Amino acid sequence: MIPLRAFDPAAAPSSLALTGEFDILKEGQLRLRFNLNDALGVLVDAPRAREFSPADFRRADGLWQSTCFEAFWSAPGEPGYFEVNIAADGRWNLYRFDDYRTPQPPMAAQDFELIQLQTRPDFVEATLATRLPARAWEVSLCAVLRTREAGPFYFSTHHSGPQPDFHRRDSFNLIRRP
Repeated sequence: MIPLRAFDPAAAPSSLALTGEFDILKEGQLRLRFNLNDALGVLVDAPRAREFSPADFRRADGLWQSTCFEAFWSAPGEPGYFEVNIAADGRWNLYRFDDYRTPQPPMAAQDFELIQLQTRPDFVEATLATRLPARAWEVSLCAVLRTREAGPFYFSTHHSGPQPDFHRRDSFNLIRRP
C-alpha cells in the first residue's frame, strides 16, 4: 500500500491516515483499494461495513463535494486520462478527459464499469471492468476527505502544484503494468 499525503499536512487532522493501491488483476479488470484510519471518527460520509451488488451502484456527479475516493490514470505519453470517483454509499462515476480538464463539464465515460464494491470503516475496495486492451498505466490515487469541523482535505500519492489539483498529469507518478 502506498501512503496518500494531505496537500496541507499542518491543516489536516492528525487522526486521519490513508493508503491506497491500484492493481491490474487480469485482462480487463482493475482494482482500487484505500485503507483508511479515522482514529477519532471525524469523517463525514465515512465508509461503513457493506458489500454492494451491482444493482446498488448509482452514477452521480459532484462526489468530490463530500468524502470521495478517486483515481486518475493514463497510458504513458498520452494526454488523455480517466478519473473515477467512488463514494462509500455506492455512488460512483467515471470520466474520460482528452487533455488537462478537457472537456468541461466532463462527460461520463463508458470505458470502465464498476462491477464490485466493498466498504468497511477502515477500507474501500472497488473493481472495475473494461474492454480496453491491457496496457501499462500511469496512476495517481487521491481522496477528498471531509470532517464534521473542517475540510475538505485533499490527499494524494503525489501533489505536484501550488494548489491541490488531482488532474495535473505530472502527479500520475505510479506505474502499473499488466
